[in-house]
Amino acid sequence: MMNAMLGVGFTPEEVDSYIQVQPAKLTFNKTKNRTLVARLNKAVESVDVVMSTDGYNDDHIEQVHASIFCNQYLVCEDNYKKCYEPKDKLREYLELFLD
Repeated sequence: MMNAMLGVGFTPEEVDSYIQVQPAKLTFNKTKNRTLVARLNKAVESVDVVMSTDGYNDDHIEQVHASIFCNQYLVCEDNYKKCYEPKDKLREYLELFLD
């Protein structure tokens, strides 16, 4: 995760702060929002395209080139009235937690 975050422009200090505030325990639920599921499916398809054209790095579990590619996609809400790049939304959340 660190390499992916660095690859899209986060500083090492921001990445370290993000890792330090992670919860010790996680829970998982079923996703009922069809729009969110469709977005996740489309993201997986996009990564598949990148991996088939740019290749897969066997030496690393993180595929930074695919992460950078996905973070350039615009995510839109409210019938395309509000659009943003995923890295910008993550930065907003980091500002909330790290201040």
